[in-house]
Amino acid sequence: MKSLIAGIRAKVTATSFRRNIFLLVRANAVTQMATLLATPILTRLLPPEAFGMAGIFIAYGGLVCAFASLRFEWSIPSARDEDEVRSLVTMSFLSSIFVSTALFVLLMVPDRVRPFAFIYSKPIPFAPLIPFFVFCTSATAILTAVHVRSRNMSPVSRSRYWQSGVLLAGNLTSGVANFNALGLILSNILASTISAISLFEKAQISELFGKVSRSTAKAYLSEASASTTVSVVNTTFTSCLPLLLALRYSAQEIGIYFVAMRLINSPAALLSGGISSSFWGEAAELAKSDPTKLRKLYLKTIKTLALFSLPLFSAALAATIVLPHILGKRDWADVGVIAAACMPQVAAGFIFSSTNHLIVYGRQGYQVFSDLIAICASMLAFYFATTMDASFPMTILVMSAASILGYTIRFLLHLKANTEAINVRI
Repeated sequence: MKSLIAGIRAKVTATSFRRNIFLLVRANAVTQMATLLATPILTRLLPPEAFGMAGIFIAYGGLVCAFASLRFEWSIPSARDEDEVRSLVTMSFLSSIFVSTALFVLLMVPDRVRPFAFIYSKPIPFAPLIPFFVFCTSATAILTAVHVRSRNMSPVSRSRYWQSGVLLAGNLTSGVANFNALGLILSNILASTISAISLFEKAQISELFGKVSRSTAKAYLSEASASTTVSVVNTTFTSCLPLLLALRYSAQEIGIYFVAMRLINSPAALLSGGISSSFWGEAAELAKSDPTKLRKLYLKTIKTLALFSLPLFSAALAATIVLPHILGKRDWADVGVIAAACMPQVAAGFIFSSTNHLIVYGRQGYQVFSDLIAICASMLAFYFATTMDASFPMTILVMSAASILGYTIRFLLHLKANTEAINVRI
């Protein structure tokens, strides 16, 4: 039996690409299982409102993270040499520090606690903590990109173990101590901090930073600007649904939505989280050396994910029937219906998001276009549903289905970008 397991593992880790996927999938399996097991405990300790407020906080923090580092780290995997890597890392951190500090000062100014009030009529929960969340999350993303470049996902998988463990312990402590939303938010900040420290330790700090080269800054400024635009638009797309829902519905309903998304996302995240980082690193290399091979890898991965999604989401859909009984309390009676309504968006994201690599072609504009289409479709779906006075689950279903349009367009634009890269080499 041991020899059989060893043989299977040897085959799975036969190439660096497969080995990296194996490391990250294994890490995600442990972390997602821990999340699934802890959720029924947390829902008995914390009310839905706590999850709703924490989810809104993270959604707004994510919007700031989208431009905090100017996305210089997106260029790290495809940088030409180590001097460029050091310059990009330094510029990423300097930008993150500046944005986080400026945001903190802004939030401390009286009557400015709601910097997004022109689009959002409710106060942002615990807004002064957003800068800390932004810096810690950005630092983790920057250091992850460094390890993606080396195509060694072992430090990344280790950091995810730390992040998941700290987050789980913090959330449970918050529930027992009745810290509610504040405890969940602080747990997220602490977990990101520990994850960043873990990545720092394996990144050889003395060789990580360097003097910013003027030529590097000039060479990558336009790419970073395009990447930042992509990041902001893409994050707006992913945050669009919960933030629009928060305009009309209560924190309790939003909390049920976030927990439902967490539960049905867990099986998908088991694979997609591992594939995403590994595919990005592999695509950055193949885009320069063999775009034809990259096209085959992309289509094969998409097909595999699509086939795997059928039993995966069929099982998840069946599981929604028992979710209210698992989570306990009458407050969670609608969680199964809401989880089912989220299924179209989660399935499309599972298939297409983890293989997104338009940046390696320098075609960030393609992704902006597809995400803008998806945002417009979601907003129109929200307007239509609320005008028709649809129920909360029905509104989610309509918006979830509308998001598929953006993913479909993104897939077609990937093929177009790849064709252009192949034609250039010919």
